[in-house]
Amino acid sequence: DYCGVVDGNAASRVVFSGQPTTFTIVEHHGWQAEKSLLEPSAALLAERPPLDALREAEQQMLSQGPLHRSLVEAIVEHKHELLAEFTATDRQKDWFLQVENWSKCCGRVLPLIPWKDYVDEPSIVPSQDGCVNYMLFLTRYQVRFRHKLGLHAGFHRRMASQLFKGLLRADRTLRETLSLLDANGDGLVSVDEFANALAHFGKVLLPSQTKALYRTTAEQGGNVRVEDFLGTLSLHFALTNPQRTTPETEFVPRRLDAICRDILNLSKAAAEPQGVAVVLRHFFEQADVSNSGYLERAEFLAAVRPLPSCADLSEEQLQAVCQYIDLNDDQRINYAELLRALCVRHADRDDSELARRKGPKALLEDMLEAVHRVLHFEYSKPLRALLRRLSPHGCTRCTPEKFKQALVTLNNGSSSGALLSEQQINCLVGSLDLDTRDSEQESHFDFEEYFDSFSIVDTLADRDVNHESDDELFQQVLD
Repeated sequence: DYCGVVDGNAASRVVFSGQPTTFTIVEHHGWQAEKSLLEPSAALLAERPPLDALREAEQQMLSQGPLHRSLVEAIVEHKHELLAEFTATDRQKDWFLQVENWSKCCGRVLPLIPWKDYVDEPSIVPSQDGCVNYMLFLTRYQVRFRHKLGLHAGFHRRMASQLFKGLLRADRTLRETLSLLDANGDGLVSVDEFANALAHFGKVLLPSQTKALYRTTAEQGGNVRVEDFLGTLSLHFALTNPQRTTPETEFVPRRLDAICRDILNLSKAAAEPQGVAVVLRHFFEQADVSNSGYLERAEFLAAVRPLPSCADLSEEQLQAVCQYIDLNDDQRINYAELLRALCVRHADRDDSELARRKGPKALLEDMLEAVHRVLHFEYSKPLRALLRRLSPHGCTRCTPEKFKQALVTLNNGSSSGALLSEQQINCLVGSLDLDTRDSEQESHFDFEEYFDSFSIVDTLADRDVNHESDDELFQQVLD
């Protein structure tokens, strides 16, 4: 930090007194340098010729950019600590703090930055009527990965499916699945409960990373309904992990679309509109006549036979539907399997509310940035240095195995403990786009380009066009 902007590493200047051999070295911080540039003393201004005013304006314009970039980098790097301070101080839980309280919170995390001087900077601080919306403050600037050729873009899909894969592998009853996500049984998933679910189902995030779920905290007052959470998660998983069919089951995906519509039609008499996951849970509970928490194949067949979409199906075809839904082939259907099979089928081509439901975007964005923050701020420099030592002089390409070896070595040797989980590392390595050049025996990628692809973006002025929407993915699955 050679500018002295962020940490205790102060910058310095040399002040000469009359001759080259007479000088002193004076340390200063970035905010002091900024004040000397942007707020010169009146006496100093009076001694300058008139043209210096123009030069001063030029200096202001040139200096503000780097100073603001350094400040934004500091905010993004320390988001999780800032969020902890804000939420602990926010008694009303409305995402607003008085400017004075907001400034104190920021000062406890980054004490060397003069936060009060930035209150009137709308590009940094979203303040109104003496209050700061700290959720907007945290969400505006984000660290993102964006390769200039669109490479290595599959990481967010792998992260999204990891949690639901854990649900499928766990093969739990309906009650166990809901209770693991909803520990207090109120039908809502709090941020803390979501963190516990992440730990149960595949350890998608480490405990330290779950503290940065600020978008999830802001969504619906920090709570998500259990059924909606499961439904949107299964929707995204189904869209990004289309199941292969056999000659016996190739008719099933289209037929599941009709089956799901028939089940949804059964709920139209409800007093209030219900989400797809809620309707499917009610269907599951009614079909589970043995109250085992699973649907035996006979129970499932008995529940779907009366549906109009199944009236023309033979017994063999109905068995094929069961076989397609039963992913782990244990001759019964759990709640996660039913969601995975049917939740995607509700996406119609009209403008109804059910057709417009999205995947868990806030959760995915939080998960993604938690990992990107570690790669960009913590591991970029040491990992580059390690890969350079492991590569021939001047070579910036390496194999995914070498990349994983270096990443695991660095992660295990961290003084603050592992910052990435084993699943995250596997997702990162698995999402690399590789190629083979003339002299190479194995597939490689350019690790320098990879790390150069991380950057801080202003979400108000920038839209990440590389992330496909669930609607686009749905069209790919059906077409």
